[in-house]
Amino acid sequence: EKLRNKGVHIYFIEQNINTKDLSADFLLKLFQLFDEQESRDKSSKVKWGLKENAKTKKTISTTRNIYGFNFIKETNSLEIIEEEAEVIRLIYKLYLEGNGIRRIINHLNDNQMYTRKNKPFCPSTIKRILSNEKYCGTNVRNKYTNGRVFSKHSYPHINDKSEWIVQEDHERIEPIISKETFKAVQAKFKDSTH
Repeated sequence: EKLRNKGVHIYFIEQNINTKDLSADFLLKLFQLFDEQESRDKSSKVKWGLKENAKTKKTISTTRNIYGFNFIKETNSLEIIEEEAEVIRLIYKLYLEGNGIRRIINHLNDNQMYTRKNKPFCPSTIKRILSNEKYCGTNVRNKYTNGRVFSKHSYPHINDKSEWIVQEDHERIEPIISKETFKAVQAKFKDSTH
């Protein structure tokens, strides 16, 4: 419509439709609905496939540079990097003692504790560390999705908890913190958002 208002018309060769003809609007909208539904169907099938794969295969879904761990591709496992694990434990301890994200970052900077790239931690990294189940030895599959169909937001968002596939996997993910510590931090997170 914006293009038409500027005197620009589009000719769809395959459908033999020209936007110059106002009667073609109905057909264009119909084709758009078909395309949208096809895209939704494909998205649904891919989502189902990923969920079924997560149920049957115990692969660890993670980035190769997860702080505190070294990802071993051959065994599909995470091995603790002790000096980084100490920082992880400190972050959890400081948070449970009532320190906010900024204070934790200041404490780490004051004590020259930096990321793997030797840079200061940023708030989003601290939040990810405090909410990542792998630190207590749990593998959660299907937690994230890559946005929605026809959404301008393509960044991952968290699926509903009912969609998650939780696997206790201490054989391949050695815990850095206890499950109790992790649960206490999640409860504190929940309280701070209400």
